[in-house]
Amino acid sequence: MTPLFPSYALVAFCGAIDTISQAKALKEQVRFAPVECPSCGHIDKNHARFWATVGLVRSQDQVAELRQGRNPYTSRSETAHGATTHGIETAFGAMHALIYQPPDLGRAGQIAMDMADETQRFMWRELPAVRSIATDLLLRVLKN
Repeated sequence: MTPLFPSYALVAFCGAIDTISQAKALKEQVRFAPVECPSCGHIDKNHARFWATVGLVRSQDQVAELRQGRNPYTSRSETAHGATTHGIETAFGAMHALIYQPPDLGRAGQIAMDMADETQRFMWRELPAVRSIATDLLLRVLKN
C-alpha cells in the first residue's frame, strides 16, 4: 500500500497510532491537553492524544521536527476527510524528479532528495517516520 498509495498508507498508520493511543496498556502513560483549532475554535482531543502517544516512542526534538512543516496528522485529516493526496499519486512519475548520481570509483550510485519538494519530503521522510512510530507503538503495547 505504501508505494502505490502513500497518502492512504499515512491514513492507516495514523489510524493505528490513534487506536494504540486508547489501549489499556497505555492509559496511564498517554497524558494530553485538548488543543483548540486556531481557525475554527474546535477542541480536538484526538490530535492532542495522537502527539502525546507519539511522544512515548520519540524524543521531544523528534516530535518537534515531525510537526515542523507539514504535520502528518493534518495531512492524514486532509486525505481522510477531503480526499487530498500528498505523495506520488498526485503526479505519476514524481519519483523521476529525484536526482540520480551515477557511481564512480569512490562511491556507489546515489539518489539525492530535494528537501524543497513537498512530495519527496512526504514520501522519503515523513511517511517512513510515521510508519516507524506506528510499528514501535504496536510493539510496545504487545510487550505489555
